[in-house]
Amino acid sequence: AISAGAVGKAGLTRVGEVVGTPEYMSPEQASGDAVDGRSDLYSLGLVAFFAATGRTAMEGPSSQRILVRQLTEPVPPLASERVGLPEPLTAAIDRCVAKDPADRFASAEALVEAIDQAQLAAPEIPIHIRGFAQELSTLLLVSLFMILLSAVTLRNAPENLSLVDKLLPLVIFFGIALTRVLQAMAMARRLAEAGFSPAETLRGLRATVDEQDSLRSQLRLDSETHRRRRKTLIMAGMQLPGGVALVYLASRLRVRAPSGDFNSGIPGIVLVISGLLMMSVSVVLIIRSPFRMPPGERVFRLLWLGPIGRALIRRSARGVATSPGVGGSQSVMRAASPTPRSVATPVRVDSATSALTLESLETRLAALEKWRGERG
Repeated sequence: AISAGAVGKAGLTRVGEVVGTPEYMSPEQASGDAVDGRSDLYSLGLVAFFAATGRTAMEGPSSQRILVRQLTEPVPPLASERVGLPEPLTAAIDRCVAKDPADRFASAEALVEAIDQAQLAAPEIPIHIRGFAQELSTLLLVSLFMILLSAVTLRNAPENLSLVDKLLPLVIFFGIALTRVLQAMAMARRLAEAGFSPAETLRGLRATVDEQDSLRSQLRLDSETHRRRRKTLIMAGMQLPGGVALVYLASRLRVRAPSGDFNSGIPGIVLVISGLLMMSVSVVLIIRSPFRMPPGERVFRLLWLGPIGRALIRRSARGVATSPGVGGSQSVMRAASPTPRSVATPVRVDSATSALTLESLETRLAALEKWRGERG
C-alpha cells in the first residue's frame, strides 16, 4: 500500500510504502510485477543520471507522484541534461532507464561489455612507460639547450681561435647530449626486458600525450577555468604595456658618457629589469593557454611518436626476446607493473640435500614432542 503523503526525508524509503526508494525504483517494481536483474539496471541508470547531473531524474512532492512518473514518464535523454559526456556512455545510461525491461541490457555483463567496447575508460599507463616518457621529454629539452648553446658559442668565439679550438666546446655539448641518448636507450631496453614490445611502448607514449589532450578537453568545458583564463588575459594585457612604458622611461633616463657609452644609473637599471620581466611574463601568459597544445608537446609527438622514436625504441629492444603472454597482443596497457620475463631463478635441490633437510626436520620434531611430553 502507498501512504497518502510522503513521510520522512526525500530520497529515503518511507514507512508504510512500497519497499524501496521511489526516486530510484523501476516501473515493474513500483507496479508489483516480477523483477529481475534488469530492474537493478534501471536503478543503476538513475543513479548514474544523478551522478552526471546532480539531480534525480524522477522528482515529485509525494511518493505517489514519483511512482506514477516512474510508470508513465520516460527519463529524459542524458545528453540533453548534461553536455560533454561521451556519446557511448549516455547511450548506455539511456538504455538502462528504458521503461520496458526488454529494451534494457539483458544483464549487467552486457552493460559492462558495452562500456568496454566503447573504451570509455582511459588505459592504465604503467609507471615504467611514464618514467620513459619523462626521460624522453628531458632528453628533448637537453638537446635543444645544447643546440642553442653551441650556436651561441660558435657565434661569439674569438676570430683568432683555430677551428679545432672553436669545436672543443661543441664536443663537450655533444658528449652530454649523447650520454642522455644512451640513457634513454638503456631505459627503453629495460622496458623490453620487462616484457613490453616496441609497439606497446609506443602506444604507452601516445597514451601519455593523449591524457593531456583529454585534460584540455575537460578544461574547455569548465566555466571556472574559462573565467580564470579571461582574468589572466586581462592582467597580462594590462601588464604588457606597463612593461613597455618602464623600458621606454629607462631609455629616457640614459645619459651619454664621455666615452660614448650610455649610462642609466641604478634607477634606470631597475626600470629596465622590471619592464623586461613584466613584458616576458605577459607574453608567456598570453601564449601559454590551458586549452592549446604547448610547443614542447607538439615536438614530442613529432619526434618520439614518429620515425625517430620508433627507430630508437626498436634499436634498443634488438636482441631481447619477448616471453609469450607478457607482451604482444595480450595486453596493450597494464594497470600495474608488468610481469618480468624471469621473476626468479629456480633453486635446484638434489636428493642428498633433500634427505638432509628432511632428517633435520624429523629430529627437531622429535625433540619438540619429547619436550612437550616432559612438560606434561
